[in-house]
Amino acid sequence: MKHKGLLFTAFLAGLYLRDNQIIKVNHIDVDSKKIPVNFEGYKIVQITDLHNKAFGSGNKRLIAKVKKERPDLIVITGDLLFNYQSPYQELIHLCSVLASIAPVYFVTGNHESSLLDYDFYQLMDGLKRAGVHILRNSKTTIERYGEKIMLYGLDDPQFYTKDNDQARMLIDANLTHLVCKDDPYGILLSHRPEMFDLYVKHKIPLVLCGHTHGGQIRFPIIGALLAPNQGLFPAYDRGIYKCQSTFMYISTGLGASNLHLRTLNPPELAVFTLHHR
Repeated sequence: MKHKGLLFTAFLAGLYLRDNQIIKVNHIDVDSKKIPVNFEGYKIVQITDLHNKAFGSGNKRLIAKVKKERPDLIVITGDLLFNYQSPYQELIHLCSVLASIAPVYFVTGNHESSLLDYDFYQLMDGLKRAGVHILRNSKTTIERYGEKIMLYGLDDPQFYTKDNDQARMLIDANLTHLVCKDDPYGILLSHRPEMFDLYVKHKIPLVLCGHTHGGQIRFPIIGALLAPNQGLFPAYDRGIYKCQSTFMYISTGLGASNLHLRTLNPPELAVFTLHHR
């Protein structure tokens, strides 16, 4: 019996390590004739929902994974921290290292909105000093060999409201302001995947999201039981969603919140390669 108990304990320890400490790299090909020819093979690494988690001292294991991919662009889609936790020096150091690998763009998540004004602006100033480009309901142009794509970034609506209906109206209005019909191929960074119908409405080609943690705790067959802002059995939990001309990817992210435990749902580093085809 004691031997069986030790085996069971070792089994549980192995599951914990796999689902909480080992970073799974997912490679996703994005195909579109609207992607400029000179962006063929362009590689984007997405980091999301880190929640203050460290993969080794100074996040060296995460940094090594990112370096290995040799990205052209790194995007962070919110929730670098967990609620009001500070100080932020480790996060700022991580971002400074990432910015030495490739340009880094950041949009806020709901956990950034939990910070007091002083702490939030301290974090934003630190990220800027680290070389991170911050998109708050704004857009920028990415250029490669003379051709361009658009990069849009939405602020998490929880900065302004906790009401889901008002949040939808806000995001709809922001997208109306940001997205122009004559824009080149566009990529939207947004923390919130549950707004998928709005992304489809505005005909955004590629949307990169987080927020759900893939349900954080998943079950065989059932999948994700719960996701924030969606409740039980969420329609959008992780992976690829397509509708009309819009392709959305929900990364399960790297960290965890509340229970600080992931089950059947390992930390994810999502890597996208653009193809003109």
